[in-house]
This record gives sequence, C-alpha cells and structure tokens, in this order.
Amino acid sequence: GWPEDEGAASLARELAADDRAIDWMEEARGAVRVLVQRRLREELKDRQQRLRHALDAEESERLMEDIGNIAQSIKDWSAST
Repeated sequence: GWPEDEGAASLARELAADDRAIDWMEEARGAVRVLVQRRLREELKDRQQRLRHALDAEESERLMEDIGNIAQSIKDWSAST
C-alpha cells in the first residue's frame, strides 16, 4: 500500500505512475558527485580560514598547497559531469 503520510503517498503515486526508465547507477553517480563536491568545498573553506590565522610561513605554505590540491579536485569533479 501507500504510505500513510499524504505527502509521501502523493510522491509514491507520482513515482509509480512515471513510465520513464530510471538509470539508478547514473542517479547514484550524480548523488556521489554532489556529496564529494560539497565535502571538498567545506574542506576548502576550512583551509582558507586556517590560512587567515596561520602562525608561520611553514604552516601557510602547507595550507596553500592543500588549498591548491582541493581546488584542483573540485575542478576535476566538476569536469566529470
């Protein structure tokens, strides 16, 4: 049967009535891409914040390298669409 919640039941009926074939593997890839990009953006923001408060040149250099690597990963994941 349908879920008791009217919103959930409405969605379930809509999904059941949709005749389009769903590529679940592609849906999963898209969801993973979104999650990875979100995590990378959070890491980038963290490193940028830490760079603002870096205590010495060595720490600044390490954080700048991290920022560059994370930025490249974000670019790579964006290109994989």
